[in-house]
Amino acid sequence: IGELRGVTADEVRTSFIITPHLGYDQENEELTTELIARRLQFVDIFGRYFGGRTGDELVGIENRARAEAELLNDVNRILRSGQVRDIVFEDYQFLPF
Repeated sequence: IGELRGVTADEVRTSFIITPHLGYDQENEELTTELIARRLQFVDIFGRYFGGRTGDELVGIENRARAEAELLNDVNRILRSGQVRDIVFEDYQFLPF
């Protein structure tokens, strides 16, 4: 998906910088093609997820794990050619303005 940036829903906005990676069966060529085709949808899903929450809802190990699980469900809900096994973040940063 690449690096994504945006702001959280905090009253005093916090910038987020995330780099999500999707774990899936790379031998499933149909799924690979679908993931590439749906990239913009994934950017929207991740942007809305992080932009609709406060830093308190996102920061911390438990909140990160919750985000990974909820986003995994959101991503898999739109897929037709297979399922993503997991989502991990290379970058997961929150910076106050």
